[in-house]
Amino acid sequence: MKNKIPLALTLCSTMIALPLQANEGHQWRAIAFGQSTDSNFSSNVLPEKIGVNDVTIAGKKLTPQDSADLSQPITIESRGGKIANSHDGLTFFYTELPTNKNFILQATVTVNQFGPENGARPAAQEGAGLLVRDVIGNPRQQPLKVGYEEFPAASNMVMNAIMTQDKKDGSHIKLQAISREGITQPWGNAGAAIKRQSYKEKIDIQQTPTFQLKLERTNDGFITSWAATGSNEWVSQRVPHADLIAQQDKEHYYVGFFASRNAKITVSNASLTTSAANTVPSAPYVAKSWPPVMQIASGTKSQSKEYLLQARTNSDGRITVRQDEVVIGQDKAVKAGEMYTQPAVSER
Repeated sequence: MKNKIPLALTLCSTMIALPLQANEGHQWRAIAFGQSTDSNFSSNVLPEKIGVNDVTIAGKKLTPQDSADLSQPITIESRGGKIANSHDGLTFFYTELPTNKNFILQATVTVNQFGPENGARPAAQEGAGLLVRDVIGNPRQQPLKVGYEEFPAASNMVMNAIMTQDKKDGSHIKLQAISREGITQPWGNAGAAIKRQSYKEKIDIQQTPTFQLKLERTNDGFITSWAATGSNEWVSQRVPHADLIAQQDKEHYYVGFFASRNAKITVSNASLTTSAANTVPSAPYVAKSWPPVMQIASGTKSQSKEYLLQARTNSDGRITVRQDEVVIGQDKAVKAGEMYTQPAVSER
C-alpha cells in the first residue's frame, strides 16, 4: 500500500574644479584578456585570423610589456572575446588613472570591419569603442598552455560601444551607452546588473565608417557621445554613478579603446584630458531581489513508512517542516541550491 504523507514547509528568505590637463604623459598599454580571447579561439573566425587580438601602432603589434602614447593612429583588432552581461573578453588599449581624477577621452574612430568575416551574422557579443572599468584581467596566455582556458573578467564599467544594429548584417551599427554595476569579484558574481542605452541608431558603416566618439567622467556620472566627422554637433547619453568605477579597486581605474569578438577599428586624433574629481557618492548598489522559490525533490508517494523529504531553494534562508501540523523540523538553515533533507515517518 502506498502511504501519503501530508507535509507543510515554510521558507523565510533574507535577502572644486581645477584646470584641465591634456595628454600629460600617460603610459598607454595593450592587453587581451577574458573569456574567449584564447589564442586558439575559432568560432566564426577565418582560419588565418585565429588568435588575432592585437593592438598595432605604426606596424608594430604591442605586447603587454610595451608602452605607447596617442601620437599615432592605433589599430585594434579582436577575433575573440565577448561583451556579456556579467563579464567581458577584450582587446584593450588603455591607461591607468587615479579615482580622484575625472577625464574626457575623445577620438576619431574608423570601423574597418565589424562582425564575422565568414558570412555569419553578428551575435551582439562583438563590439568596439571607448571603455572605462574598475579592474582589468590578466593578459591571455601566449603561447597557449595545453588544457588552459581564459577566465571570465568581470568589472564595473561604462562603454561608449559600437554594436550591431539588429544582428542582420555587419554593415549597420548603433551606438550604445553600456554600464555594468554590482560586480564585487573579478571572476563575476550573482546580482550584478547591466544596462544598454541606444542613443545613435542605424549607421551604415559602408557609407559612413568614420565618426567621432567621446567618453567623459564627471562628478556625478558619465557621458557617452557621438558626432559626425568634423562636426561639433554631439549626440549624447548620460550614465549615473561616477563612483561605479571605484568599487573593486578604490584607488585606480582603466580607460581606453577596445574591440571584442569580431571587430577592427582604427583610432586617430585621440586625446585624454583629466581634471580633479569631486565625486558625488552614490547610494550603495543593491542587487535586485527575487521572491523565494522552493523545489520539492522527493516523491509525493512512498512505498514504505520511512520517507525522506528533499527540497532546495533559490536563496539562503531557514525551513520549518510540519507533518499533520506537528513540527518535525524547526527553523533549519538552508543554503541556496543545496539539497535540504528531513526524515519523516508515515502514520497512515
